[in-house]
Amino acid sequence: MNRIGTRLPFGIPRDLGILAVTMFIWGLGEGLFIFFYPLSLQLWKIDSLQIGALLSFLGVIMALVQAPAGYLSDRLGTRPLIRAGLILGVIAAGMMAAAKSLPFFVEGLMVYSLNSFVVAPLNSYVTHMRGSWSVQRGISFVAGSFQVGEIVGPMLGGWIAQTAGLPMVFRYSAGLFLIATVIAFFARRPVVQP
Repeated sequence: MNRIGTRLPFGIPRDLGILAVTMFIWGLGEGLFIFFYPLSLQLWKIDSLQIGALLSFLGVIMALVQAPAGYLSDRLGTRPLIRAGLILGVIAAGMMAAAKSLPFFVEGLMVYSLNSFVVAPLNSYVTHMRGSWSVQRGISFVAGSFQVGEIVGPMLGGWIAQTAGLPMVFRYSAGLFLIATVIAFFARRPVVQP
């Protein structure tokens, strides 16, 4: 029987603690490259207009996957979708790290944009596993953990790019995403609350 009453220090519900660590590491990994991939695209000799069009297209992908995410979350459950989204992110970062051509790198970016469907299942999971916390407190705790990673990531990514080269940034991101995904697998099945 799943129990949501298990607490970590400071009264943090166990599964939210696991998700917070997962999302911090994910934010760190995403922060490594998210502001640098336009520079990576410039290395492939495409102009600013093409980069802008690609970024807009990635935004369209991210918007389109939100509706089916809620539906699938209701049908399949939140935990499988969270896991699928994280695995998709690992694959995408691996594709970008291994890219030897612009089309393959862009495909990696597109796959990474698809993983934005994880937002709805993640928020639903937090809502179910928050224990005595309010919904707002649970969601802001997990989202805030991600944002802290996003703050640290670009500084670290800039240092990695300067010392080891821009392609290494994507390799480190893939490694961090893999660690975050493994940690997420320790989160328990959500408990349906009346």
